[in-house]
This record gives sequence, C-alpha cells and structure tokens, in this order.
Amino acid sequence: MKYCTTTHSGYGFYTHADREAAHLSGHPGDVWCVGNNNSSWIERVGGTEKTLEEAQAIVDSTIADAQTTWDSLDDEDYKFHHPRPSTVSLPI
Repeated sequence: MKYCTTTHSGYGFYTHADREAAHLSGHPGDVWCVGNNNSSWIERVGGTEKTLEEAQAIVDSTIADAQTTWDSLDDEDYKFHHPRPSTVSLPI
C-alpha cells in the first residue's frame, strides 16, 4: 500500500479505471491510500507520497481537530444527528 496527500479536484480526480486498477481510498486530511501498482495515479493528481506513519499522523491530527470542534458545539440537536468524529486506522 502507498500513501499520499493531495486535494480532491472534482470530476476526473479518479476514474472507474483507477478504482479497477488498484485499491484507492480517501481519508481525513486529504490522505489517500493507493495500491502498490497505482503510482501513476499519484503522479497524475500531483500527490505527495507519505509513509504510513506520516499519513496516519495527518489523519489523526485532522480527526482530533474535528473532535475538538464537535465537543465545543452547544447545539445538542446537531450532536444528536451527527456523531462525534471517530478514529480511523489506515489500511496496511
């Protein structure tokens, strides 16, 4: 598995063929997990490769920020309908 950061640019960011070629999943903090045989996708979207540890740290930090924001909300109705952001472990 490879990891990278890149911003989703909208239509055409990834295609059906990209998804068929290898694993491709997005995570908090603009972190993307890509199958080992899909380096061309990383290059095409201008991604910056990261190690698993670097990518997981970005995801963890983004989620921690979202949890802090959620915890500070006074709107109990919002909290009832939108669960607190939970941790994510990137695939290996």
